[in-house]
Amino acid sequence: MKEDFTVYLRSLGFTDILLPKCNEIFGILSELADEEILDIFISEYLQKDGTSNYEEFRVFTETTCLVAKNFLHEHIFVLWNLKSRYVNSHFHSLNYDYKEATAQSRLIIHCTSTEGQTGLLMKATKKNCDHLYSIFKKHIKPNLD
Repeated sequence: MKEDFTVYLRSLGFTDILLPKCNEIFGILSELADEEILDIFISEYLQKDGTSNYEEFRVFTETTCLVAKNFLHEHIFVLWNLKSRYVNSHFHSLNYDYKEATAQSRLIIHCTSTEGQTGLLMKATKKNCDHLYSIFKKHIKPNLD
């Protein structure tokens, strides 16, 4: 895994205990991708007690978003063709100005495909909002119809 990816994971609070699991998932997704992985994203949200719940580990290639759902506990993988064209992107944000996230920032981006399927649903809190918005601009926005 690239050093930038490890730095990103550590910024979300991933410790030496969780990083080996992330490396394992990254290795499987790399094998499934069969392309260079350009970015990663952890879809997460804050629980009522203030702790983070890490839902999905996502990797992005030039053409694909690969998702590992519930990645800390099991292997459930989904592949999304980014070139299939997304027609709608819904943004739900709280305390986020799309420039610089704060500790109170929240962002959810939900994209639907041309077939009307749910498509991509990604969640972020705090500084991860900036990363999610960057992922959107780089990998999803260019594929909007």
